[in-house]
Amino acid sequence: MSDYGVTDKGFQMRRLDEIYTDICKRFKDEVGVDPSENPQSVMNILFTIFADAPAELWEAYAAAYQQLFPNTACGVALDNVMQVGGVSRIGQAKTKYFISCTGQEGTVIPVGALIQSSSRPQRTFQAVSASIISSANWRKLAIRPIESIAGTFTFDFGVSRNATSGEVGTYAESSSVTKKMTVSSYDDAYSQMLAAVKSFDALVKLGITVSDETDDQGEHSIVLTASGAADSFSATLCKYITVTEVTSNIQFESAEYGSYVLAEGVITQIVTTVDGWTACTNDITPIKGRLTQTDAEARTSYTNRVASRGTGTVASIVSLLYSDVEGVTFAAGYENYNDTTDAEGRPPHSIEIVVQGGTDEDVANIIWKNKAGGIRAYGKHYAYATDVNGNRQYLEFTRVNDVYLLLSITVTSSGGLDDDYVARIKSLLMEENLSAGATIRLQKFIRPIMENVSGVDYIEIRGLLSEKPEIETVADSSMLTGIVPVQINQQPIISMSGIRVVKA
Repeated sequence: MSDYGVTDKGFQMRRLDEIYTDICKRFKDEVGVDPSENPQSVMNILFTIFADAPAELWEAYAAAYQQLFPNTACGVALDNVMQVGGVSRIGQAKTKYFISCTGQEGTVIPVGALIQSSSRPQRTFQAVSASIISSANWRKLAIRPIESIAGTFTFDFGVSRNATSGEVGTYAESSSVTKKMTVSSYDDAYSQMLAAVKSFDALVKLGITVSDETDDQGEHSIVLTASGAADSFSATLCKYITVTEVTSNIQFESAEYGSYVLAEGVITQIVTTVDGWTACTNDITPIKGRLTQTDAEARTSYTNRVASRGTGTVASIVSLLYSDVEGVTFAAGYENYNDTTDAEGRPPHSIEIVVQGGTDEDVANIIWKNKAGGIRAYGKHYAYATDVNGNRQYLEFTRVNDVYLLLSITVTSSGGLDDDYVARIKSLLMEENLSAGATIRLQKFIRPIMENVSGVDYIEIRGLLSEKPEIETVADSSMLTGIVPVQINQQPIISMSGIRVVKA
């Protein structure tokens, strides 16, 4: 076997110096003159030129060989070689928000309707489909009696939870109240209706509060408000009730591809004017989008995702979630094959799939179609999949929740620090990419600071995961050094308000 080219040790390339030495030796053997003995000779210059062309060919051969493998291929070549493994590069996706939209009953928000954030840089979002602000899909509902009402009538009011997915324990429920009333005036009717709705015990179980509110014109309304921002209910109303205002959750997506996670309450500007649509805001965690995977990201995920060729395995489910569900930015799988509940609370013979992004329905369908028969899909979130017979099947998985990583940085310096060292350190930390479910090693943050901020002699870093993004009231003594544990369903996020930089 030749010592060069494709060998049992991989591809061995002939270098320019080796080619030059070889042709000089051959010329000397045939003619008796060694051109390399006189570097300034015309013969040596010609031989150097002659050696350069085959050296370039060898470099091209080596590059082509490297494009045959996922760990070294780039660009289109990487896409091609990944397809041999049955997977493809994860493409771009838009960030999806359920936006709280307030307006009159029956207001239609057309597909493509635009809203914007009040923050900078300003982000634009568009309605995914034509949707209706309606009492059939409300999280806040304001009602009152019809204007001309008197005498005896039957008051009928019902509420049903619209639930095809959600946290385990919050399933579809419905209840109604029926009461015969005799009223003498509008005010009398309003008082009796308010009392009847407030005494509706089922509302407490559904997490709905009832209040008497007054609008800018001094008109009273019976207002029902869901406790959860993502809750959705449907109301059954008798003909003696009129709806004054409804707040419904309507799905929007970012105008651009990528992950655009904004602070709550900043998407408030309505760009597309729609008669009857009065307000909007964001207070529900979005489904994050993403940009197309870079070569480095594609290589990193390839090994795990190639498992999709298997069936009935946790690895194959995770791989298919990445490949087949738009918007999935993280997925991991765990299983308990024992006959007893494990330390993490997983029941015997069950799997737990942890997912970030993607719609509940799409995620549920992938899990249902690819899990092994008789194995329970366990988790803290539930959804319904559709089986081959068209029947709905209940299953569970776990959603990734965002948490804030608070960081306290103590800088020691014997010389002069840059005037803007605090802003520069914060900016460097904001560029860090943190993975869901992965333990955070605080030492990784030290090197970028040491390399980019002059005058720093020593750095001490403390960290802590928190539900709130502010570090102002958190003492260093309550924070961790070394590593910060992250649960399998947590996505750490760094915010400017969660970073404290002080000089020792």
